[in-house]
Amino acid sequence: MVIRCIINSITCTGHVISIKVTSPDNENEIAEKIKEIKTKGTTHKFILDHSTDIEKTPPLHIDALVISINDRKHLHMVLHIDRESGAKLLNPLFHSIDKPAILKFNTAKELELFRLLFSMEKTTKRPIAGILLEMSSFEGKRGIVQGKKSVYDLSDDAKDVVIDKLKKLLSQNGDQQQKDKAAVAILNT
Repeated sequence: MVIRCIINSITCTGHVISIKVTSPDNENEIAEKIKEIKTKGTTHKFILDHSTDIEKTPPLHIDALVISINDRKHLHMVLHIDRESGAKLLNPLFHSIDKPAILKFNTAKELELFRLLFSMEKTTKRPIAGILLEMSSFEGKRGIVQGKKSVYDLSDDAKDVVIDKLKKLLSQNGDQQQKDKAAVAILNT
């Protein structure tokens, strides 16, 4: 999931760094996906990218807990980072206050898709981007529709289709490996 956002404020307390984020994207779907990852006591990985065409800055990798979500007029979120592990992020975070940014995180569906893509990469020894491109391409009314190289560029429906394709291929591959092991066992007796 990718959303546009702005960091409104950062507060340091005794044991956490609290980050208040606002997004002009107020689609119910986005709010529901964020609520999906708001599991009590579970930390999630976020990537905050505030690079522009003029100023290139490396993205920040943040392990944070979603504390609150408000999706009234705009989407508002509060993220908490453990103070010790987040101390090195303070300077870059302070420099990104009030600047447009992109916040990336993985929904449950995206995590499942990444798990399957990593399994397929291990099985086929092919890069994930190539596998995803192939699995997300399809034949449309006007010919072949080029797939995507990034999970974040896929629609929810396309993610479902790719997950189903990967599960089918991996199960076929697993069945073939079982047959190969059985044949080797028979030959060795």
